[in-house]
Amino acid sequence: MPERIITDVQDNKRMLFFNKDSAFSNFYPCTIIAFDGERFNCAEQYYQAQKCKFAGDYHTLQFVKQATNGREAKAATKHLRRQLTSEWDYTKANVLYDIVFLKFTQNADLSQRLINTDDCFMVEANPSDLYFGSGLAIEDSRNNDPTFYRGQNVMGQILEQVRDRLRPPLPTNPLCRSVLLCPSS
Repeated sequence: MPERIITDVQDNKRMLFFNKDSAFSNFYPCTIIAFDGERFNCAEQYYQAQKCKFAGDYHTLQFVKQATNGREAKAATKHLRRQLTSEWDYTKANVLYDIVFLKFTQNADLSQRLINTDDCFMVEANPSDLYFGSGLAIEDSRNNDPTFYRGQNVMGQILEQVRDRLRPPLPTNPLCRSVLLCPSS
């Protein structure tokens, strides 16, 4: 019997996700239209294209654009690590935030899935990513406590920020000018 691949684990406090089958992964197949009108097949392809542009590597960018999935796009840019400056390290989370925001605003079904996580702590349970992920496998019980993370879980933080922007505003009483002055209902 083939091994079951876990993509998402949710309880009332956290949403762990990992691999391309999770809607919260950058490798999840979905159309994203960039600010300049260019189309990408997943957030990872768009992110890798931005990395190429930042490095000024337009030759590799062509391979990224031809990639049929995020894994191919990422593989095409492996050599860029040597070309990227510390400025990329400072910029990459903001670049990814913009891409993830476009992903969820352009795909209503994915947006609703993210909103439906309520206030769960989002955790990219990627054992080999110490920046975007928790640095722990999805089955690792240490994912319950961020103090045990080996990684920074920046992807989880980005998803939480995007989720907060996607949520509809709370209803307000038009007669009240201040939340502090209005009785709670």
